[in-house]
Amino acid sequence: MIALLFALFDWFVHLVPIGSRIAMAQVDRLYVFDKLAEPAEGGWKRLGLAGADDRMSVGLHLGYMVALAYLAEKYVLAWLRVCWPVPLVPIAMVASLVWVTATGERVQREFVASRTWPPGG
Repeated sequence: MIALLFALFDWFVHLVPIGSRIAMAQVDRLYVFDKLAEPAEGGWKRLGLAGADDRMSVGLHLGYMVALAYLAEKYVLAWLRVCWPVPLVPIAMVASLVWVTATGERVQREFVASRTWPPGG
């Protein structure tokens, strides 16, 4: 359960700064992908990365958090003897990233549409 809470907390620590710029009409797919490609902070080494100069991107870090949430939810429900075939927490985590991107692009389109010049004016 602690791993699930850690994964959710870490997910929102990385996602909230991206989503906070939606009101400024600055979030689109390119902005989100740029943020996901930035190097992740943190000192602990992840599996598969060796060496002092290896840096993990935020997107790969969030991928690890989705995998951690999946395993944590799976084993918590197995411990509670609940047979649940659909992992809801990882799906919600990925859906929140899609929601941030889609909402940001909608706000950006509305912002641009409100600033267009009327014809003949």
